[in-house]
Amino acid sequence: MKDYYLKLDENAVLFDPTGAVTNVFFDESNHQVYAVRSGGETGVVVSGPSPTQQSITFRITDKGSLISIKFAPDHRILAMQRSDHSVDFANFSNGQPDGMEYTQKCKVRKGKNNKVLNFHWLSSTTLVFITHFGAEFYQIHAEKRVLKLVKHFPCSTNWSVFSPTSSILVLSTTPAANILIPFQLKNGQIVKLGKFEVDCYNPTTTISPTTSSDNKPTTAKLLDRDVAVVHLYGQTYLTVLRHPNSTSNKDDKCRLDLYRLIKDGHVRKSFVLRLVKDGRFAFNVVDNLLVAHHQPSKISMIFDIKLPGVCHSNSNVICLEAVLPPCRIKPFTMRRRQGFDPPSNITSMMEERNCILYAKNWVVFQPNIIIDARIGCMWYLRTDLKDVFQLLPSDQQGLMVDFLLHRSSSKSVIISLCHTERDRSCANFCFLFQIQSSLQGLHRQQRKCRLLTEL
Repeated sequence: MKDYYLKLDENAVLFDPTGAVTNVFFDESNHQVYAVRSGGETGVVVSGPSPTQQSITFRITDKGSLISIKFAPDHRILAMQRSDHSVDFANFSNGQPDGMEYTQKCKVRKGKNNKVLNFHWLSSTTLVFITHFGAEFYQIHAEKRVLKLVKHFPCSTNWSVFSPTSSILVLSTTPAANILIPFQLKNGQIVKLGKFEVDCYNPTTTISPTTSSDNKPTTAKLLDRDVAVVHLYGQTYLTVLRHPNSTSNKDDKCRLDLYRLIKDGHVRKSFVLRLVKDGRFAFNVVDNLLVAHHQPSKISMIFDIKLPGVCHSNSNVICLEAVLPPCRIKPFTMRRRQGFDPPSNITSMMEERNCILYAKNWVVFQPNIIIDARIGCMWYLRTDLKDVFQLLPSDQQGLMVDFLLHRSSSKSVIISLCHTERDRSCANFCFLFQIQSSLQGLHRQQRKCRLLTEL
C-alpha cells in the first residue's frame, strides 16, 4: 500500500537554476519562469507554463539588477523593475525586443519618497503599481511608448497579494498590517470592496510603536507570506495563517482562517482549518482541496470545505480537520539531459536526480505550483487517490465516498471500490447502498443547478 496521496507532475518544467550569474524570477499571471543571465545581457530564457511550451529566448541591455520581470498576457510588452521608484518597458515583435525602452515612475507626495513594492499586469494594455502610497492603475499605449494614470487609490500600504485566477488584489494597511482592502479587477472595471480586519498572532515578528521607548509593548504584525487568495468551489477566499501568540497554551497550534470575499457584500470568516502543528506553512489548491505543506516536519495535509465540520453557534464559523492522515509527497526523480554535442547532434546521457522534498528553497505559488530554483525545476502538484480508502478505518469510509464524489479524477476509484466490495465473500451491502445514495444525491444536486442556470 502506498503511503501518499499527493505527487509532483512527472512533466516538470525545467529551467536554468539560479547561480553566480543567473537569477530566477516567476510570473504568477502567465505561470512562466524567467532565467536571467548577467542582467539579461547574455540572455533571458522564459520557460513554461507547460514543459511542451517552447521557451522564449532574447537579450536585454543590462541596466542594473532586476527586481521583477513580467510579460503582458499577449507577450507584446515586457515590464522590468530595476529600481524602487520606476518600471521599465520594452515592446516586442516576433519574440524579440525592439531595443527602445521607456519608463514610468510611481507617483510621489510632496516631501516624501514613494516606492514600488510590486506590479501586476491586469490585461495586455493595463497594469497596476503597488506602492507605499497605494495602488496606481495605468493604461499603456505601446505605439506611443507612454503610460496614462487611470485611477489612484491612496492608502499607506505595507504589502499586497494578487490572484490572477480570481482577479483579486488585496492591500495591507495599518502598522499591524491586518486591515486589508480588497479590489475586484475584471473586464476593465476596478471595484474597491469593503476593507476588513483579520486576526493575527505571530510570536516571532513584532514592530515597534511610534515612540521608541522600550517600556511600550510591541505589536504583532501580519506578514504577506501568511496571506493568500485562493479559489475553492467557484468561490474566492482570503486565507490567513494564524500562529499561537506568546501567551498561548503550549498545546496551541497554527490554524488557517478562510474569509469569503463577496462583491458588494460583507467579508466574513467562514472556515477555520486546524493544522495541528506550529511553524511555517505553505499552501496550494488542487482539485478544490486546500493543501497545507509543513516544511519542518516535511508532511502535507488536505482539507475539503464541502465536508461537514464543527460549527460555532455564536459565529457560524465552521472548524475543519484534515480529511486524511498527514503524509509526504511522493518521491520524485528528476531526469535532465546534460550538454549537447553540435558536431554529432547527439545529446549526452540523461542525468537522474532524486529531488529533496520540502526543501528550504521551495517556493509555493497558487494554485498548485512548486518551484525549486536551486535545481531549476517547476512542478504542478497533483492528487493520487487510488488507494485512499486504505488510509482510513472502515467506519469513516462512508465520509470518504462523499469526499471522492467532489474530485474530478475519482470516478475510477469509486468504481474500483464498488467492484472490490461486491466481489468480497461477505460484501458490505450497507456500504454499497450508501455509495448509491451519495451518487443519487449528487445527481439531484447537479440537476437542480442546471435548472437554476437555465432559468
